[in-house]
Amino acid sequence: MRYLVILFLFVSFTSFAQINFEAGYFVDLTDKRTECLIKNEGWLRSPSSIKYKISSTSEPITLDIAELKEFSVSNARYICATAKMDTSSQKVRSLTSSRTPRWATKHIALKTLIEGKANLYLYDNGELRLFFFSVDNSPIEQLEYKLYNMVDKKDNNMQKVVTNLNYINQLQTRLSCGKEISKVATHKMKYNENFLVGYFRQFNTCSGTESTSYLSDKKKNRQAFNLKLTPGVDFSTSRVQPVYLVIEKEYPGREASFRMGAEAQLILPFNKNKWAIWIEPTYQSYKTKSPRAIEYSSIEIPVGLKHHFFLNRDFKLFLGAACVFDFPIKYLAYGYSSTPVESNRTKVNFAAGVGIEYKRFSVEGRFYSTRAGYDDSQAYGIDFKKNSVILGYRVF
Repeated sequence: MRYLVILFLFVSFTSFAQINFEAGYFVDLTDKRTECLIKNEGWLRSPSSIKYKISSTSEPITLDIAELKEFSVSNARYICATAKMDTSSQKVRSLTSSRTPRWATKHIALKTLIEGKANLYLYDNGELRLFFFSVDNSPIEQLEYKLYNMVDKKDNNMQKVVTNLNYINQLQTRLSCGKEISKVATHKMKYNENFLVGYFRQFNTCSGTESTSYLSDKKKNRQAFNLKLTPGVDFSTSRVQPVYLVIEKEYPGREASFRMGAEAQLILPFNKNKWAIWIEPTYQSYKTKSPRAIEYSSIEIPVGLKHHFFLNRDFKLFLGAACVFDFPIKYLAYGYSSTPVESNRTKVNFAAGVGIEYKRFSVEGRFYSTRAGYDDSQAYGIDFKKNSVILGYRVF
């Protein structure tokens, strides 16, 4: 428990210290532009407000999107516009039977994807993912796309999901330049970011203008998957108790043993690459001699989340939490009965860690909850506790 308290305090302190205010600007409804420091949250969803500072020592101020026309920080630019948007649900279970969008006029923050003669924007609130556009500074419009239910009279009046693809007509009418782009719009059009970005780039090039991209750095995307070797030392102890009889109230002394693992990490594409999913198959072993000998080896597979705090280009702190699945290779306890106590049962417990990484190298302290279970006969309860010091080397 004390380790969890320490970890909680560390998370709270580090999260507070990790507020990244970066150089940017915003334009209010009177067209006044303010150069400032904006909290860069690497927004996964379209924001409803932003926080900014006039200087690094001033107090942060919150601005609602309704008070803004646009803002920019780092390589992200958002246009805050009043536009008609389709509020129809995109969830299959909640589809309506109407082909017509459910229009509503709202002031929303649109992420700029491509700028040029034609601009492409994205709105994403977690439930709706919609694309908007403008040409030659025209008012911003939504590219119309809607799923809806339709009764198929030819198939016993069964309902099927069909799609309103009016956005293809919008692009053919408003963004048509050259034969190839017309063919794409007619036969291969898809309502997703990759395709629409490519289409808008082709249109701007065909129209004789350059495109300004606000997409993520491709180099970062190539580094989205990391593999790390993770040798280390476990400090472990185990206790065996008859189910209906308490023999030992305390755990025996800790034993140090070598562990070896390989961690695969997938960087998630939001919040400035601070979050990652990780999995780390690990071989671990534990052995005592007296008065009651225990031999235990297993393959552990932690699966969890990590959060990184970038201190500078080379240094970063990280916090991790995981669910640990333990698959025993051998668990034998001698001296508790006439035959060895054996356990081949898969067990699950939890782990939390904190560490620091410098370039390709890292060191981590990891704390585990008690791994509790029974032997194969269920006559004995088995507890296993450990903490680890883990070294890491990132292969790529």
